[in-house]
Amino acid sequence: RTLLLRPPSRILSALLPLLLDGHVETHGAASPGKRRGVAAALRHCCHDVSAHGVLLDDCCAPQFILFALADASDIARLESDDSMALQLPGGTAWHGAPFVDDASEVYGDSKKREPRADVSLFLLEALLCLCGTRRGRTELRRLKAYAVVRDCDYHFAPGRDDRDEGDGGPSEVLVTADDAPEPPPESLTEEELTLKNVAKACADLAAMLLRDEAGPPGPPTYDDMD
Repeated sequence: RTLLLRPPSRILSALLPLLLDGHVETHGAASPGKRRGVAAALRHCCHDVSAHGVLLDDCCAPQFILFALADASDIARLESDDSMALQLPGGTAWHGAPFVDDASEVYGDSKKREPRADVSLFLLEALLCLCGTRRGRTELRRLKAYAVVRDCDYHFAPGRDDRDEGDGGPSEVLVTADDAPEPPPESLTEEELTLKNVAKACADLAAMLLRDEAGPPGPPTYDDMD
């Protein structure tokens, strides 16, 4: 972590753009192995609460993660506030983030989310680490992270997609957030276990991003999660 975040070069900042073209199958695009490695390195850095200021302010880590997980077709059907923040191109969430703002203009409404569940899991877990402080949660709410997480959950969930049914029920519900009994982990394939962990990460993120905050901001520690 120290090497990846050491100024002035901040190696991590040079690696994060590799996350942006996961949906592009052309020569020069980052391979799944490279994206997985960068996502794992980013998650590792996000475990260090003392580095959150650098990750939020200097590296623009949340914008890189959310852009990688976002899909233009899902963003197009969001409600106005979320759509204005996340729209491709031109969403306010991407402004000021080097490479991300440019990528939003280049890919525009053709942008697809990161296709691999294992890479997405590392990115979701990095967001969970950033949610460990109130400042991180506040920034993710400002960037409308919940909308991206919810649609990511729908994408990787093996269940139904009823977002367009319009039955008047609550729309702010994750498709995998239910009480159905689950098979034991040892009976799952590696892919099934990854998808299960993606669903859990999405549910945990939803719980943290949708809850009410109480009291003044405290010091940046994981105790702030309670």
